[in-house]
Amino acid sequence: MTHTIIVILFCLVSAFFRPDRACCSEMKLIPSVHLRQEYIDNLFTTQNDIEDDFITTASPGLTLKQQSERLKLNLNSHLDSAWYKNNNELNGYDKAASGKLSYAVTERLDLSADTSYSRDSRPDRDLEETGLVLDTTRRDRYDGGISGNYRISEKTSAGLSSSFHQDDYETTGNENNDYKSGTATMGIFHQPTWLNQLSTIFCNVQYSQYEFETSTVDYYSVSTGAESDVTETLNIRFDLGARYTVSEFQTSKLILSDPPYGYELAVVEETNRSKGGIGQISLNYHGEFIHCTTSASHDIQPAGGREGSSERTSIALTIGKRFSEELNASLDGSYYVNNADKDEFSYVAIDEKAFRLSVRSRYNFSPFVYLEAGHSFTRIMDEAADTEADRNLTFINFVYSFEIN
Repeated sequence: MTHTIIVILFCLVSAFFRPDRACCSEMKLIPSVHLRQEYIDNLFTTQNDIEDDFITTASPGLTLKQQSERLKLNLNSHLDSAWYKNNNELNGYDKAASGKLSYAVTERLDLSADTSYSRDSRPDRDLEETGLVLDTTRRDRYDGGISGNYRISEKTSAGLSSSFHQDDYETTGNENNDYKSGTATMGIFHQPTWLNQLSTIFCNVQYSQYEFETSTVDYYSVSTGAESDVTETLNIRFDLGARYTVSEFQTSKLILSDPPYGYELAVVEETNRSKGGIGQISLNYHGEFIHCTTSASHDIQPAGGREGSSERTSIALTIGKRFSEELNASLDGSYYVNNADKDEFSYVAIDEKAFRLSVRSRYNFSPFVYLEAGHSFTRIMDEAADTEADRNLTFINFVYSFEIN
């Protein structure tokens, strides 16, 4: 599936780069260098055996952008070289590459495709996205997707998309953390006449399959919602619905053995069906000097590194202030709850909470050169293991890039 998506993207890029399509297009090549210095007082975010460390990271990168009347193309790649002062065995290279392509086939039909690959090993690599902490096992991650949007009328459109995700962990003799997923989504979008022209109501139907080594979750959902620019500075979006899941997983049970009769521990297949509500809401304010974004969501998601899926609730808030054209600052807070009863979505129980608060400031020397510094505090509460761990991280970033037309 991954190779299919990459081949499709390559073919689309090749087709759209024909000379007759490239006319009147603008291409930019943007090399960059990202230097980062960090101090972490709890490198692995553990309750006991706490280790602190200084981490220096150098990240050269390259971005290619091309845009014409119909075509938009964006390719990115970077290499992260990290040096640990105390834990030298963790020194190494992470890397990532991604590409996104969109093309207006006609005035009514738009098509797009994207793909990405990354190799990483930091224990906090998923913290901001899922609220979960991993170990330092190397992971190869593959993503890809294709989508299309068709405008049925001036006020109504329909969308169809398909995506693929795969995580491969380099764990000798234990592949339970590996997983892959596929998702198909169909949506209808409409701008009703009784609302303002900047308001849209929509309905989405989704099917996903999350497949781990020891469990598989088939996920079905339907949701409806709306998005509206209430004013020039205020936007609101909400999406509410219901989901139904069928979970198949392996678990250990005592069963009666053949003669001579007795009980023995055996691995058996179990099936569990469940239903519940899903939803997300976001509120965005963008003023001349202040911006604020708040969001909340609840859904079933894969729990990377936990051998199964979880019911995830997240709340996030960002407040930013622009002091001048060059100087700005922001305050970010987030709270995650990952929960799954034993034998619900897998045979492993998950009950983890994460709270994160960070503050940062940034000074722009030019549109392509900036200096950034900040501090973050994280608390991880694992109720299943009855542990609690705190982590403080202080960092300073310097980014230099330039355009080649």
